Amino acid sequence: MVDQSPTLTRPNGMKAIQTMIKELPLSYFALVMATGVNSVACYLLGMEPVAYAMFWLNIAFYLILCIAFVLRFTWYRRQFLDDLFDHAKGPGAFTFVAATCILGVQFILVQDNYVVAFVLWLVGAVLWLLITYTVFTTFTIKETKPSLAEGINGAWLLAVVSTSVFVLEPVFFWPDEMKALHLESIEPAHRKKLKGFPENLEARAAVTTIRKELAAAYSELGASHLQLGKSYLYQQGLRPESLTLVTALKNTLDPKGIMNPGVLGFGEA
Repeated sequence: MVDQSPTLTRPNGMKAIQTMIKELPLSYFALVMATGVNSVACYLLGMEPVAYAMFWLNIAFYLILCIAFVLRFTWYRRQFLDDLFDHAKGPGAFTFVAATCILGVQFILVQDNYVVAFVLWLVGAVLWLLITYTVFTTFTIKETKPSLAEGINGAWLLAVVSTSVFVLEPVFFWPDEMKALHLESIEPAHRKKLKGFPENLEARAAVTTIRKELAAAYSELGASHLQLGKSYLYQQGLRPESLTLVTALKNTLDPKGIMNPGVLGFGEA
């Protein structure tokens, strides 16, 4: 009698691990970034047990990813370098820098350990120099370059985030009527489901006041704004020579002041 039942084979665990390492995205240190930011937020909100748990978890994430990327560079160097010098994938490497420095912030807040934090800062600084000048130099001298639509994506903002090390972005929500910009930005099918709110001038004024106070507080603490607009103290953050240059460019390119008047403090709103 012949046994015709299907044969079950165990997956090759080592091969599966090698495949995962080979295909590991450069941006995977975002896991450490997100965990670290949440840990810091929990600590500042008085949720210390959660902050401590996420702190130790983040150390494990960081070490595992460091080992994984060393193995990827050792075993699959060609693929690693291809990703690093790819316009769409390369900027993801800046998560190495941000993750390293955010973990350092955790060591300061959660454990009051400035020695490890200083070492991590040094590592982050070296990584930033290597990645910045290696990646962007390669992008510049490459003979074959993709179009802007194909080559530039949101990952490029990581170059700014990794330089800033830590980013806080307050978001305000309040019930108010939707303007033309909101209506045009929402998909029609979803827009039909929204009931909307009446005009709420009181709430709008309160949010405007809070936003201005926060912007002023951040400026006093030496923070830099990563966005431009009426809500941000753009000119106050510039050095005199930089302000002179920007003013000259504005006057040359827009002598009549018709382009977004008042948005950056130039001309009347």
